[in-house]
Amino acid sequence: EARIAARLGRDHGVAIGSCTDGLFFALTALGIGPGDEVLVPALSFIASASCIRRTGATPVFVDIGTDGQIDWDAAAAAVTPRSRALLLVQLFGTMTDPALAESFAARHGIALVEDFAQGFGAVRGGRAAGSIGRVSVTSFDPTKVLSAPGSGGMLVTDDAALAARVRGLRLHGMD
Repeated sequence: EARIAARLGRDHGVAIGSCTDGLFFALTALGIGPGDEVLVPALSFIASASCIRRTGATPVFVDIGTDGQIDWDAAAAAVTPRSRALLLVQLFGTMTDPALAESFAARHGIALVEDFAQGFGAVRGGRAAGSIGRVSVTSFDPTKVLSAPGSGGMLVTDDAALAARVRGLRLHGMD
């Protein structure tokens, strides 16, 4: 946990059973639930939407650009008063511009949650995938960049309280 967090420039790492669980835990720890909307790229694995639905929130699918990353104009058009977060998915070993993603989230007053399951090791603008937004989550599934037998994953954040909430969620309230 500590080594991966440090490699990504984060203060806290929390090992989890899967990236899907980590995304659900992140959204839950951020207080996202019924009545809320979460922006998510329209091109992604089903887990991006299913973890949002598990919280009771509604996924709002946003088109992607020719670079395979989220289309920021389409994302801005999709923001409503119910928007609480953007689930940013780094696909195919590439990543979006970190400064652009963070300024978008700040401008719209929404949390930025990064899924870097397919972006581990990518760097853009001097920033590593996994270093963007309030919380980032990766997968150790055998089909991913950094893999392990079976499944698993890691959630990283600079927010000590969020990391503590996720540790409680991952172990059913035990520490």
